[in-house]
Amino acid sequence: MFVYKGRSLPLDTPLDLDGLLLPANWLRLSSPQDKANVGIEEIPDPPAPPDQRFYWGWDNEGKAIPKDHGQLVEQWSQQTRATANSILAPTDWIIIREADNGKTADPLLKTWREDIRLAAGSKVAAIKETADTLVWRRPLSYNEPWVNNYLRHPAYQDYPVVGITWEQAREYCAWRTDRVNEDLLRKGGYLAAYKGAPAKGAAGT
Repeated sequence: MFVYKGRSLPLDTPLDLDGLLLPANWLRLSSPQDKANVGIEEIPDPPAPPDQRFYWGWDNEGKAIPKDHGQLVEQWSQQTRATANSILAPTDWIIIREADNGKTADPLLKTWREDIRLAAGSKVAAIKETADTLVWRRPLSYNEPWVNNYLRHPAYQDYPVVGITWEQAREYCAWRTDRVNEDLLRKGGYLAAYKGAPAKGAAGT
């Protein structure tokens, strides 16, 4: 970032430095000494603003101020549902007409609408399953390495899960129980093996 008497200078723009006129490409082509000779300083660029979707801004220590995870989950879930509804709205009248006077709607349209609803439902479910990565952040403590790495770095892949709700833990337990039971049924020959291969113990194996 180039500064002249306290004001930043844009690149690729003709410059007027108190009557000294410089062409648009001068900042890119001039040497550091050339810039210093006319009073131009180069300073580090200010930090990029945090993603406004997830953070309020910076605090006095230069840390990003996160938005509440629960509120973000609700906000993004509502936004996903609203987007799905806006996509479906132009064809709602066709479904209403079918219910009112029996004129059958195109089956392909019904399939498309169902796909939209299923996709929105899957995205909402995925949003609700996100963990709160800021669970380690506490006043008067320095846990930033845990904030940044615990749920992301492979070194922690076998560590306990944190930052999830009781509902999320319950859903995972239900899913895990279903997968274990499914595996037992496959090993017993009651279900087809994965990828269509014969199950162990099935007839003919």
